[in-house]
Amino acid sequence: MNKQEKARLKEIKQISQQLVSGNAKEILKALEIIPEKGDEQHIPLLLDILTVSTDEQVKTKVLELLFNIKVSAIKKYVIQYLKQAQTEENKQQLLSVIWQAGLDVSEHLDIIIDTLISGNYLTAIEAFTVLEECMNHIENKELIENSIKRLKRAIVDDPQSDKIEMLSGIIHSLNEKIAG
Repeated sequence: MNKQEKARLKEIKQISQQLVSGNAKEILKALEIIPEKGDEQHIPLLLDILTVSTDEQVKTKVLELLFNIKVSAIKKYVIQYLKQAQTEENKQQLLSVIWQAGLDVSEHLDIIIDTLISGNYLTAIEAFTVLEECMNHIENKELIENSIKRLKRAIVDDPQSDKIEMLSGIIHSLNEKIAG
């Protein structure tokens, strides 16, 4: 390993240490240099901060960074965190990252549908937006058919839901997708 590579690894490690420090000032310092000197391995740390931090300034800055990260690996991390999200706020933030960053999550239609069905109204709006954005990229017919069945079941299970219109809209769009 040459001198330049060692220096880069040291930089990455220092940023990582600042991100996990728990100190808002240190985290904010790291967030300032990530756009220029960050690394893919910082993405899970950013998502950890987003989902556990109570500091609104830190969360806002993390969201800004995540909206603008142009690394393909971000998608797998965001989907992983969405599947594990414990709060509606976290789900909403992660869905927001998906659509603000323009991530194509069409191959994860089932996860977005689950989030739409199980989430509260605000989470459902975010999931609906993501689904609208990725609708043109969905190609797996079996995934589409399964999603339609699950959405119809959700309507039958809770006909008084405040999300009926959204669920019906997605069913309509998916049916159009199948019809071609």
